[in-house]
Amino acid sequence: MIVYRHKINVPFLPEWDIEVEKLQKEKFPQGTKAELFRYLIQLGLHAAREDKTKPQNSP
Repeated sequence: MIVYRHKINVPFLPEWDIEVEKLQKEKFPQGTKAELFRYLIQLGLHAAREDKTKPQNSP
């Protein structure tokens, strides 16, 4: 059994509703919203790591 260490409560903006529903149907048709949000968090963390490794242009 998987034990999760943290639960996070995030305000969900109404304008996200349509995109989230569409994404859930495409990526997780049989899955839960929790799976979808874990996937989105993982994508965001990966993007943040990639952004850190890119060279920064200094003025």
